[in-house]
Amino acid sequence: MRTSLALISVFIVVTIACTMVKSATTKTTYGGLMNHPGESQSKFAIIMGISNYQNPEMSALVYAHNDIEAWFRTLQHRKYAVSVLSDTQSRKDLAKHIGFDESQIHDATEPILYRHIDAITAVINQNPPTLRTTFAFVCSSHGERLVSASGEVSSSIMAYDIDTGHTNFDNVIHDWELVERLSPLLQNPKVDVIVIVDACFSGGFVKRLMQSDKLGNLTVVSSSTIDKSSFQVKRLRHSALSWFLTQSLPTCQYRLVQSVYKANDDWHKFTMTMPEESRQKVDAPSGLFQIYTKMDQISL
Repeated sequence: MRTSLALISVFIVVTIACTMVKSATTKTTYGGLMNHPGESQSKFAIIMGISNYQNPEMSALVYAHNDIEAWFRTLQHRKYAVSVLSDTQSRKDLAKHIGFDESQIHDATEPILYRHIDAITAVINQNPPTLRTTFAFVCSSHGERLVSASGEVSSSIMAYDIDTGHTNFDNVIHDWELVERLSPLLQNPKVDVIVIVDACFSGGFVKRLMQSDKLGNLTVVSSSTIDKSSFQVKRLRHSALSWFLTQSLPTCQYRLVQSVYKANDDWHKFTMTMPEESRQKVDAPSGLFQIYTKMDQISL
């Protein structure tokens, strides 16, 4: 789940690599994916954000669609081929604001997300072997900390069609499942993988993906540790991580490590302007923006 309102620390392992940027002109669409005919696309992204859930037991995340817009404009500016997953209620407004047809915005369910990842993986596999490619997955949603029967703790993203009536819920995206789906990309030495999860208890994605980073081509950012909440901020009309990170990226030349540091600092300064009662909810351990990478110059 996510609380309304966010402080900070950064977890980093650093080494060096670079990301190839490919510009484009003419754009066509394929299943919500923006493609650039006549050239090999080198940057792909899936943005997933859920403001309104099918399940009435799930509270609305009123600013998640704003997060989608902010991330879409950021990634579009960086020449990514972008696919968008959201909720039915937000689809019409989102389509108008980002310039998509409604049919190009798909429900943010587990099967649809995985189909998009598989489709992008297939396209990347057709790229010339000399072309370095970047794949980014960005999510703004409810999250949960789940414990298995064996006592193993994991982070999970609550999908649009989540069913809370079963033990540990149905229709959620577990951190270990995302690792499995991204495995072909993580095993490809020509692909840089970026995962940004803006959800409560999302630190498990950092830990789980970090364990799978055999080639050093992975960067993971989360809005909290595995045992803490994340925050939406009414004054900003955004979630804390999505707002401060999308604001920091341009001033840091889109370098992720430096941008997360700046986002942390800016968020801390912002909390100092909050009323005392609100500031107490954002205690030092609760708003940790986490980052793992071995590439200190990795750019979005």
